[in-house]
Amino acid sequence: MSTKQQELEALKKIREIVAELGPDSYIATAFEGCFKDAKSNIENDFADSMKARWQDADRKLNEANGTIEDLRAKLAESEKDYEAAHATAHQIAEEKDAEIASLKNELANASEMATRIKEYQRRAEKAEGEIIYLKARLYDCLIKQKQ
Repeated sequence: MSTKQQELEALKKIREIVAELGPDSYIATAFEGCFKDAKSNIENDFADSMKARWQDADRKLNEANGTIEDLRAKLAESEKDYEAAHATAHQIAEEKDAEIASLKNELANASEMATRIKEYQRRAEKAEGEIIYLKARLYDCLIKQKQ
């Protein structure tokens, strides 16, 4: 096993080799951020790597994508439920509107019937008065004939 000092010296040599290639080289681009991780690993006895971070991020992304798909499915289901409830509410509203119209019609008919009943009562009272009058006249006529 190598010592920390040996690893630091190897890291220095690798940095120098990559630096000679230039900052825009393919290798410099690939190693971007790796030297800092390597030094931190050596100093702190870590085992971090860009690959491990990438794999962890990829796993989290896949989990998030799964969650997003689940949420999309739930949203689609909720939208269907909403549309069904909305349609049902409209149907119920139309039924209630028809029921209200029917009740208004019945009320108008009842009001008309009440008016007719009052008229019939008035006529009946008038007829009753006429009957009493005619009975009285009949009585008078009968009494006159007996005399």
